Amino acid sequence: MIKKIIIVILVFGLIYALFNTRLTTRQGVNFVVVTKEIPLYLKALDFFDRHYNYQELVKEIISGSCGENERLLRIFEWTHKTIKMQPHELPIIDDHVWNIIVRGYGTKDQICDVFATLCTYVGLKSFFSEFKNDNSELFVLAFVKIRGQYRVFDPVNGIYLRNKIGEFATIENILNGDFVINAIDKKIPENYNDMIKKFLKSDKVDYKRSFIQSPLNRFIYEVKKWTNQK
Repeated sequence: MIKKIIIVILVFGLIYALFNTRLTTRQGVNFVVVTKEIPLYLKALDFFDRHYNYQELVKEIISGSCGENERLLRIFEWTHKTIKMQPHELPIIDDHVWNIIVRGYGTKDQICDVFATLCTYVGLKSFFSEFKNDNSELFVLAFVKIRGQYRVFDPVNGIYLRNKIGEFATIENILNGDFVINAIDKKIPENYNDMIKKFLKSDKVDYKRSFIQSPLNRFIYEVKKWTNQK
């Protein structure tokens, strides 16, 4: 009996020590990154809290929608209308996507990050990439994989593209000039057609963190990262 009690105490002691292991988390404020330590249990709780909040938010956004395309458009419109551009007088904060949603504003890349992350919660592989034009102006696009091909979206400007048969335009469609601009606010930036083609020809399309917001994808990502370090 005493032996069993000792084993139980040791097990609980090990669990307690494990969950109180100190890990790091980072937050950027006006491009200055601060690293601080938090216990493992708190980091895990925060992660799952964000995960379940994403799930509930997406359920609310797509409620009553029919089909993949309508769900995607619901998320696109919600992102463009809800997440506003970064106010000049407020600090630029870079931490977690959920915090951008809570604040209700973000930079161009953060707005695209919100859209891409929410897309993954309806089973659509998505990411965003950045490009600077000749005037060093930042241009950010989101890419969503539908039926094996990536389609292009611009949640910052509220613009999505369709090809001549009415489908969301692929990268190939756009480079071949087979696209029509659809703007939620009916506002299209100057020289938009040329800008988007330059972007897609620039080799700047690259994966971001959107796909690792869910627990399973995050676990796979961490295992691959750990394996590559060995």
